[in-house]
Amino acid sequence: DDINAVMGQETGYCTLNPLDANLPSIGDGNLNTGTAGSAAWKMGKSTTAVSSGKWYWEGKVEGGVTSGSSGYAFGVMLTQLLPSGGQYQTGCYNVQESKFYQASNSTTIPNVETKLHAYALDLDNGILKFYADNILIHTETGVPAGEYTPFGGSYNTSLSVTFNFGQKPFKFPPPEGFQPL
Repeated sequence: DDINAVMGQETGYCTLNPLDANLPSIGDGNLNTGTAGSAAWKMGKSTTAVSSGKWYWEGKVEGGVTSGSSGYAFGVMLTQLLPSGGQYQTGCYNVQESKFYQASNSTTIPNVETKLHAYALDLDNGILKFYADNILIHTETGVPAGEYTPFGGSYNTSLSVTFNFGQKPFKFPPPEGFQPL
């Protein structure tokens, strides 16, 4: 096992990029999206872009549960997309409550909003796997070649997403061969 995947790495890990976000309050060392602060989707992309290899990261929704007036998104998008374009653009893959979205196409999954979320992105084979509490929930195949970056965000005022890109030990071990961002 790679020691950085097991123990976490002290420096050089990915964070959210406040310069590539429309979120009003990224915090916790640029690892928490903060809340949207308004009745609109607000997103932030990470500082790391990848176009090959196998990558793993985790995220946890905080601040309550979704409702008709609040929501969250946790996923990966092509780097050329703008956060202000939202999570339903072609080239976005994300989870919201009980739906896995590929652009605006959704697949119903179990409601996982209170679980620890994780993605395993295999760009060498075009596969994206979504886990909740270390249980595989959804596999997306045919992910096109491109440069991708993790993103997160929220709608309205109560929810945020805190990321672990490998700066501390992962709660669950990454699949074999996957590295922290």
